[in-house]
Amino acid sequence: MMNIEVRQVEKFETLVDEFENRLNEMKNETLEAQQLFFRAIEELEEKFSTSLRAVAMDLIDRFARDELDQEYFDDDEAMSLVVDKDTCMSVLTSSHDNHVGKIQKKEDEARSSEMRRFQECMSKYLGDESTRNRDRVLQVHEFSRQSKASLHALLATDDDDGFDDDDHGK
Repeated sequence: MMNIEVRQVEKFETLVDEFENRLNEMKNETLEAQQLFFRAIEELEEKFSTSLRAVAMDLIDRFARDELDQEYFDDDEAMSLVVDKDTCMSVLTSSHDNHVGKIQKKEDEARSSEMRRFQECMSKYLGDESTRNRDRVLQVHEFSRQSKASLHALLATDDDDGFDDDDHGK
């Protein structure tokens, strides 16, 4: 029975190695897809930010040439940004940096989540197999102990019946 269990463990190790390799390939493909996705999002943010800066520069230039009057802006904050070009560009750059930072944080979270799922999956299967193997080895040892005890009890009963080993052969 112990030999059967040893073969079972060897088969499990072979299967789990193959499973781990395939799961690792899938994890790597997922991480690559995530990276492509987040690079595309960053590229869109860059295009948006560039377009926003161009619109802001156009408004600032038109306001400086007196092509826009103050009533064009119904918000005092917007008006103050158009009046101060450096502050406006600084706010837009900060906004862009903030957005890129959030995108990168989400990418890190997604990568960490994928790595954690991989580790949890492998740990679960390895832990379950370890528990199964430990229980099976204990069962084999208990069966062996009980069998030996039963055999000793049978031998002791034969001795109590008054039969010698020599009498059995005659």
